Amino acid sequence: MLELGCGAARWSIALAKLGARPVGLDLSSQQLQHARRLMQEAGVEFPLIEASAEEVPLPDTSFDIVFCDWGAMTFCDPYRTV
Repeated sequence: MLELGCGAARWSIALAKLGARPVGLDLSSQQLQHARRLMQEAGVEFPLIEASAEEVPLPDTSFDIVFCDWGAMTFCDPYRTV
């Protein structure tokens, strides 16, 4: 499961607590630092990637589910993102 524009990764943290294996992706290193602190507090661990949603540095078939709660489609080219 990939969360695009994860920010503080709150959805990924909640889903990891339920047994999911998320990966968070965000362009902001500050947001990812905050996400790491929240992950530690929650007692979960999963990869966080600093990258653009338009250029995910992973193969296209890496995830069963990709989601974005904060509207990546409004700030990314939808043809490059999807």
